[in-house]
Amino acid sequence: MMEQYSHRVRASARFSEEPEILTSHRADHFAAVLAAISAGRKELLRMYRDDQIHDSVLHAIEQELDLEEITVKRFV
Repeated sequence: MMEQYSHRVRASARFSEEPEILTSHRADHFAAVLAAISAGRKELLRMYRDDQIHDSVLHAIEQELDLEEITVKRFV
């Protein structure tokens, strides 16, 4: 998550200076983030089904993924 926030800070700075540069990369970036969230969700469910993680861990991480997904979808 720190990497994502660092990327956002750098992107915001570049976008404010030269908005046309990042416009083409924006859709690709958010599509990649959504794909990563989806992959993370699938792996999380696999781990839960294989009894590698507890119910509480599943729900806590699902909540984090849900919030991240909502945030990303605001920009798509």
